[in-house]
Amino acid sequence: MQPEEATTIAEKIIDSDLMPKPTALAVIAAIQAAGGARVGPEHFVPAAKAKRAKVRSVAAACGWGRCWHCGEWRDVGAEPPDDPCTCPCVVEVIDDETWAALSVYFLCGGPIRASLGLPASLAARSRHFDPAV
Repeated sequence: MQPEEATTIAEKIIDSDLMPKPTALAVIAAIQAAGGARVGPEHFVPAAKAKRAKVRSVAAACGWGRCWHCGEWRDVGAEPPDDPCTCPCVVEVIDDETWAALSVYFLCGGPIRASLGLPASLAARSRHFDPAV
């Protein structure tokens, strides 16, 4: 990510009313800590703690989710391993704030793999954001 892209994303995040201010500030701190590289757990976990924000929400806004099965952080834009014996890596979005943060990430142009496994509980939550329903 180029610095100008990070600035644009940061502006969109701050202007968003989908997440609390501490979460937005933590996302920006994580982007700055990454220094133009892909934001990872080593960036968003300390940023969330420093800004007193929910780690899962900050992670979601940075394009990461925690697998409900193995507990590892998963990049929502990366394809899972081909080995069927590995973890299915189903990313759990546990509350509306985390879902909104993931939505902001997607609306800012963040990639989400087509085969991302999400629990069925998200079906009802996604309808909340769909004006046609």
